[in-house]
Amino acid sequence: TGEGPSRPRGKGTTASVRRAREQELEAAGGRRKRRRAPRTQPQPLPQGDLEPEPQPEDIDVVEP
Repeated sequence: TGEGPSRPRGKGTTASVRRAREQELEAAGGRRKRRRAPRTQPQPLPQGDLEPEPQPEDIDVVEP
């Protein structure tokens, strides 16, 4: 193919191509690139038992 490369080889989609595609999607009411963002997982709320509470058995073990 001697008429010039339709797209540069070895590189991913160039910025210009990416931009054109994004604009097309937006014009068609398509989705934005935001989809790729990883979901932030809901942090488990600290329940206040950061230190392990002494179990009743552990307390009762100390008998004279």
